[in-house]
Amino acid sequence: LAALAAGADMLMWNRADSLVMGAVAYIEAAVEAGLLSEAVIDAAATRVLRLKFSHAKRLAGMKPPKKTLTNQRKLEATVRGVERRAITVIQNRGQVLPMREANAMPVMVAGVVGTRELRDSLEDYMKPISQRRISTARSLGRIERFEIERITNYVRGIRTAVLIFTEDLEAEGAVALIRGLREKGIRVVVVLLGYPALAPQFSEADAIVLAYSDNATYEQTLSAVVKTLVGEGAVSIVPAAGDLDARAGEERSFNVYETIRTPTGRLPVALGDLFPAGLALPCNPEHALRKAAWDFGDGSKSKSGETTHTYKKPGRYILTLTIEDQSKQETSRTFNVLVRE
Repeated sequence: LAALAAGADMLMWNRADSLVMGAVAYIEAAVEAGLLSEAVIDAAATRVLRLKFSHAKRLAGMKPPKKTLTNQRKLEATVRGVERRAITVIQNRGQVLPMREANAMPVMVAGVVGTRELRDSLEDYMKPISQRRISTARSLGRIERFEIERITNYVRGIRTAVLIFTEDLEAEGAVALIRGLREKGIRVVVVLLGYPALAPQFSEADAIVLAYSDNATYEQTLSAVVKTLVGEGAVSIVPAAGDLDARAGEERSFNVYETIRTPTGRLPVALGDLFPAGLALPCNPEHALRKAAWDFGDGSKSKSGETTHTYKKPGRYILTLTIEDQSKQETSRTFNVLVRE
């Protein structure tokens, strides 16, 4: 009732059952009681019908696309790009991430899904990587004690463990596995797929990475997760709080690594005091950048990530930074530069 009164034209329900019909009956009663004007309902219905008819006419006159395969590939590429940019790091003690050979090997991958896919992708950066699949968890919905013992009893020499958990997993066994590995002196990185409600219960892990993927489509997601684990995830340019200052005739340094961040995802919901909404922990971006280009707005340019520039005259200039990440995704941002006498 509040949504309709506030101007909503449609109400969306995640299921069709008696709850929906009850809401319809409630709205009817509200109109009869004078709590909601019937004109509000009529106006909303008119807008919805007008939109439907306009789309119906447009679709009736459309020809089927000739390049269906090309369009599908573009769609898949767009989906992959969105997925890369959504991956979020909400915990990173001791800078466990990014994982590189020098600080991570030997590595073990274990989990309830996707262990082979993640291991295969991770071996493009470091190898060999051992794999432990927790097969019973898919059917039982929990990690049994014997599975925990099977993994923790055979981890001699392992330095880093990457654990893949899903949103529908009972947390108790997963927490016991994290604790058992850390008691062996192993650094634990948790990759949580799906809705992140379980994340606070995994707070004993050294790092927590969120990937908002359905269990049925995790293969593509895990490929993007690996990019984040090794520090080659999506990159964004951080906006400046105000004007950049410079003095005419004086050399000023510009460092792209002080301006970019990776990964780009932010926690979309609050998960208690430990993980507030909007949380996003950046990792060292040195491996994420492929190219960088500066346009200083006075006719001068540079293709060096770390460079210097001297503005000859005072005034305001528009500085443009363009970057390309390891997946060849390009991003640009402009900054105002105030050059004083």
